[in-house]
Amino acid sequence: MTSNGEGESEAPVATSDPAALLRDHRARQQVGYVELFLDVVYVFVLTRLTAVLADDLSWRGAYELLLLFLAMWWIWYRIVAKSRLPSIV
Repeated sequence: MTSNGEGESEAPVATSDPAALLRDHRARQQVGYVELFLDVVYVFVLTRLTAVLADDLSWRGAYELLLLFLAMWWIWYRIVAKSRLPSIV
């Protein structure tokens, strides 16, 4: 977002340059409480999945773990993808 000099910011403009969509990594990035909470939830789920595999150490247990892990990863990916999009007003 760019400033128009009057203290207001303009809406992002659609561009064909992919680099314009990237965040400025030199700027300070802040993490919100929701993002931290979701990180803790995903770590907890991952530890529970590995505990389930340790209890049922078989090919069927590994297959179930793989399916549950892929479902968890897909949910995490979708949340991250949605949260990283620039808000278009």
